[in-house]
Amino acid sequence: MNVANVIKRARRGDALNIVFFGGSLTWGANASDPNVTSWRALTMRRLCEMYPQARFSAKDSAIGGTGSTLGVFRLERDVFKYSPDLVLLDFTLNDNLGGSEEGINDIKNHSYERIIRECIARKVAVLPVFLTAKRHTAAEDISVFKRRLEHIQLFEKYQLEYADVLGVMNRKFLSGSLDLDALWPPELGDVTHPHDIGYAAYTEAFFEEWQRIENSAEKIPVLPADFISGTKYSNTLRVDLHKYDIPGWKTDYPCVVSDCYDWLSSRWLDKVITQRISAGSAAVPLTFKLRAARAAAMIETYPDSVSFSVSVNGGAPQPVKTRSVLRSQLHFVMLADNLNEDDESVITVIPDTPEKESVLRFGALLLNSSKDITFEL
Repeated sequence: MNVANVIKRARRGDALNIVFFGGSLTWGANASDPNVTSWRALTMRRLCEMYPQARFSAKDSAIGGTGSTLGVFRLERDVFKYSPDLVLLDFTLNDNLGGSEEGINDIKNHSYERIIRECIARKVAVLPVFLTAKRHTAAEDISVFKRRLEHIQLFEKYQLEYADVLGVMNRKFLSGSLDLDALWPPELGDVTHPHDIGYAAYTEAFFEEWQRIENSAEKIPVLPADFISGTKYSNTLRVDLHKYDIPGWKTDYPCVVSDCYDWLSSRWLDKVITQRISAGSAAVPLTFKLRAARAAAMIETYPDSVSFSVSVNGGAPQPVKTRSVLRSQLHFVMLADNLNEDDESVITVIPDTPEKESVLRFGALLLNSSKDITFEL
């Protein structure tokens, strides 16, 4: 399955499921109505106009402030569950568009490549999209953005088409035909997320790329035997903690109220484990054993969330910031990195002793490794 095949099926009038998988620009932050005026919404409207016989269904699977390192753990629950025919993939900006400390071999590229590989292996068309912030659009030379170039290298190896919204809008800006202050109004004080005019500009640029793809020779995606970015983190495991009976913790539903819809925990977690801690009281730690290279977590935070520390193999606890100023918020936090994959590690989450009644809520553990992963509570 590729984009050309999706276009053929759309012309034929087939039913097509499209999943928008990315960050806040895909969701539509700063749009006056994200379900109407965002790039995501405008794209679906345009597709319905272009292919009136097709029966489109769209799914918003975008979480603001997150990238591929969380996205790779969301594939089953938030993408493949909807039987997509096309995945529009936007993580390049949140993966640090400008570059990476370790180049092609860092974990963000591993995770991004894993998402691409999973889509191709399941015969799901995937179209990476380079969305853009104000400063990137105004750049004199976009070739300095290393992550973009690294992702293009991946596309070449996998023979994937991609929609370079950044490239199209950058050329328009340099030619003098794009007023960036109209797209990113200074009154909003946000140079990352545009307003409605900006999302409309995204959409125009996207369909210029869509038209280019439609008029080009068809590319047939391939699946290389090995990861282009190496295999350090080629294995992943998501552990939903509510499926375990953990002494001192109870199972609860995630919060259904949030200041930001894309951070609404109930959209991304089925259930959580929780512990309410009285003022001055010690809480019950969460201890687990694993063989993996790194361990992260999806947690739910409130203004009254207690902070916690993490001890690895009995070492000195290292603090992790968790408190939210919002009513509730989904957080992706690192617990331990650079673990020895050949030996079992013991990770202990130690809640702080709060000065007032507080809460701690964990959703899922997210484990990476180049070898087989083991997990035990």
